Amino acid sequence: MSFLLLLLFASVLYAATGPVPTSPGAPVPVSPGGGSSGGGGSGELSNITDALTEMCELAQVVLGIAIATMILLSGATYAGGQLMGAETRARATVWATAMITGAVIGALIYFIVPVVLSTIFGVPFDLGNPCNFRPAGG
Repeated sequence: MSFLLLLLFASVLYAATGPVPTSPGAPVPVSPGGGSSGGGGSGELSNITDALTEMCELAQVVLGIAIATMILLSGATYAGGQLMGAETRARATVWATAMITGAVIGALIYFIVPVVLSTIFGVPFDLGNPCNFRPAGG
């Protein structure tokens, strides 16, 4: 789980800053909206919405895979536990229940977070593209 959080953080950081120059003399790219030392223009909002859009898209892919994996593993764990003794059967049932609960929580995050972030940014929610937090004009 901590690996997934680290992966999400790295994705957001990469989306916000862009690729790192490989050679010491390479020019650093500057966003057209100005730098972060500016007066809070639309460039900063664009960077934030771009970063959140990238993070949301990555999170939806990762969560989709994690939800499917947890459901399959919970079924296999429950079925395998039924072949064992009483104590192992009870433990397998608890593990399978925990995995199903994790899959349900992941599904809630998968569906609710894009709606909440669209509301925060004042962008109408689009079911066809739920991770688009960019304003209509940009």
